[in-house]
Amino acid sequence: MKALRSLVLFVLFVAAFGAVVWWGLHRRDHDEKDEKDEKEKHEPGVVKIDVETQKRLGLAIAPLKPAQHKPAVAANGRVIDPSPLVALDGDLATATAALDASKAAEERARGLFQTGENVARKTFETAQAQLVTDQTHVQALRRKLALEWGDAFAELDNGARGKLIDELVRGALALVRVDVPAGQAIGESPKAARVAVIGREGEPLDAAQITPATLVDPKTQTQGYLLRVEHPPFALHPGAAVTAWLELPGEAQAGVVVPRSAIVYFGGAAWIYVQREEDEFERRKIALDQPVAEGVFVAGQFKGDEKTAVTGAQLLLAEEQKSAGGSED
Repeated sequence: MKALRSLVLFVLFVAAFGAVVWWGLHRRDHDEKDEKDEKEKHEPGVVKIDVETQKRLGLAIAPLKPAQHKPAVAANGRVIDPSPLVALDGDLATATAALDASKAAEERARGLFQTGENVARKTFETAQAQLVTDQTHVQALRRKLALEWGDAFAELDNGARGKLIDELVRGALALVRVDVPAGQAIGESPKAARVAVIGREGEPLDAAQITPATLVDPKTQTQGYLLRVEHPPFALHPGAAVTAWLELPGEAQAGVVVPRSAIVYFGGAAWIYVQREEDEFERRKIALDQPVAEGVFVAGQFKGDEKTAVTGAQLLLAEEQKSAGGSED
């Protein structure tokens, strides 16, 4: 009898011990699964949204477009006020007219003096002195024009310079001064340049002419360039801040073009949502320092077959912040 009771107690003990072990293992697996699910649910920068909801929200997905892009240096500056150039051109036109008049007067006085007409030597010498004075004045103004605005302006004849001034006044032409960042230097002249006005970065403008600046900006103390922008589609007001990308000699970089519609802004940075799975998107940071006509060129970050949300990216950001329990910045 005692043996039977001991056996029953032993069996009950083993059963109880087994139940405790099973419960512990089951609980551990359950906790690990919950922890995994919680981690997946709150994975930073990732948002899950099913296909039906994507269609309902109007989400559009497209592959990133492979592209080649020349190396460039970003330079900051401003649209130049043309008033000093207009004033200098006016002074030069007045001085040129005076020079033409003094030339005619000197030639007339010389002719009369040489033919023995009743012209005093003093009158002839006065005409010669006035001619030299006017020549010196015009030469000084031309040198000032070259020093302040470069040979490209100084070498223009009166007609071409007058046309350029008229276009500046009418807004059909704009001059932009940009300076490269401190510590950077450009050995060869840039081959091309694109200009973006702050606030209108999505509408970059091509520079028709690039010339080295003759004067150093006292604030930046760096290498500067004058850019000529012809027929801008919108007004370039003097003083407007700009960023220019100066194209450098060298081989083109391989990368992709990110459409502007795919870019969202969060935490002071620019991001796009790349599709990882049919219902999963990952937020990735991009730089905006190489704009192109179709958007922004990005090198070394993406593969050409990766897809991004080109419409509805802002909705993905809102959904991500909602899932994480945060607020959109």
